[in-house]
Amino acid sequence: MKAMNIIYIFGLSFTLVFNSNGFDIKSIGDRISELTSELGISDLGNDEKERVVSEVCSQKCTKEIQELKKNMTELYTAFLVLHAEFAHINQHMIFHEKALKHIALMDHKP
Repeated sequence: MKAMNIIYIFGLSFTLVFNSNGFDIKSIGDRISELTSELGISDLGNDEKERVVSEVCSQKCTKEIQELKKNMTELYTAFLVLHAEFAHINQHMIFHEKALKHIALMDHKP
């Protein structure tokens, strides 16, 4: 199993876990022994374990939030560029429409 994301619901921490059957949600309390062994801190007291696990989860969440902000900034920039391109294309279409109308009017002059 691999922990994917930490989710905070009503102040409680949950981890989205991927296993062979799909995604599972487990509370940090349920996974504390697994996480402490992964971090190599199983010889610490429970309060200290919870503090270290909470700290590590907080750091990972902060990193993921920063990455998400970066991705959203890039996405917004791409949206603005695309919007500008559509506006540019629209101006060309208006110009060509006017030119075609002008040509059509000149064709019908006696």
